Amino acid sequence: MDLIFFIFGTIILLFSGDLLVRAAVDTSLKMSISPMIIGLTVIAFGTSAPELLVGLQATWNGYGGLALGNIIGSNIANVLLILGMPALIMAVKSSDNGLIKNYYYMLLATLLFVGFLFFGQINFWQGGVLILLLILFVVQAIYHSSNISENFDSPELSQGGKDLNPSMLTAFFLIGFLGLPLGAHIVIKSATNFAIIIGVSSEVIGLTVVAIGTSLPELATSMAAANRREVNLLLGNVIGSNMFNILGISGAAALVAPLQLTGRIEITSLTALLTASLILAPFIIFKKSINRLIGIIFLIIYVFYVVLLF
Repeated sequence: MDLIFFIFGTIILLFSGDLLVRAAVDTSLKMSISPMIIGLTVIAFGTSAPELLVGLQATWNGYGGLALGNIIGSNIANVLLILGMPALIMAVKSSDNGLIKNYYYMLLATLLFVGFLFFGQINFWQGGVLILLLILFVVQAIYHSSNISENFDSPELSQGGKDLNPSMLTAFFLIGFLGLPLGAHIVIKSATNFAIIIGVSSEVIGLTVVAIGTSLPELATSMAAANRREVNLLLGNVIGSNMFNILGISGAAALVAPLQLTGRIEITSLTALLTASLILAPFIIFKKSINRLIGIIFLIIYVFYVVLLF
């Protein structure tokens, strides 16, 4: 029964997140914001909304380990799974120099996040610092977008949402914002019950099952971008989602209750998080191609990581 509720909750998250993203993208396109920046901010933040709701709900209910596991697990999945799957369709190769700077920001944010956890916990004030850094990141990204010129009429961005009338746009926003907390609540309850039944810690469930479930919006967006050869959108989505998870979700969760390490997260998952973040360097900085073979390697590494946790 818990499995059925988990699937049902994940479907609600996916449906609500999709409507929210479509509404946000429609608004952004009408404002003539570039596709790369849309991927880095609007789509990345929209597809990370399930992680945000799960993180806040878990922390509020006293499952800080599940919230922390979801943040770390989602970022690992974003690199290895979300980039590995599209690479099976097409070679993923960056062509936008703006991604390099934002990748460096992601690395610095990851190091700060790991540093806070390694030396104890992420408390209320540190959470506030992380949120402030996220705001600064968004501001610089928007400022950067005003200094570049790109083709804004990208078919994969609209996905039928470009012609939304005001009433449908409002409805999409409302359904998205109402559906996300409902789906998050169902996922949290079913995941924690499942963890208790099989004797697996909530941290491990957060690192794997919940992380994959809440990363499905990123996967769907990235696969659509790959089908339409929009590589910068795909990479921007991954970098932006990771920034939002580390700075926004952990920061917001820490305002509710401190986030601190457990043994499993400390050793295996923080190492995997740093490795996944660094493994992107040659593909972003030196613009190397993530071809099908590398995509398969990414997927194998991810499966191996999940097996290690259990």
